[in-house]
Amino acid sequence: MKIIYIYRKWDYAAILAAYLHLKGNPPHKTVDYTLKIMKPYYIGLDEKGREVYLLKYKAKKEILVNILYGLGDIFNEEMKIIDLSKFEGIFPRFLGCKTNFRKALEDFIYENNL
Repeated sequence: MKIIYIYRKWDYAAILAAYLHLKGNPPHKTVDYTLKIMKPYYIGLDEKGREVYLLKYKAKKEILVNILYGLGDIFNEEMKIIDLSKFEGIFPRFLGCKTNFRKALEDFIYENNL
């Protein structure tokens, strides 16, 4: 199974979510993370043997999701796509340096059985 975290704006939130999913220590926030659009980044394997990826998109999220599920069908791979858009915007970025944001991500991962 492949788990793909998709997001649009805030690279660090996606990186943090992936590392929390893997139960690892995320990189320090002060480093500037700029990931390329539409390039999948392999982050690692979780404890259940699922591959975790990040994918940044620019527009047309619905088309991207359909393409990813279509590729999964072609290659007989089960996919779980997690949209991190609820963590984007001004307010979550403002909270980014505080523990509330990390706690919200941890709760999101736990609630979705990831």
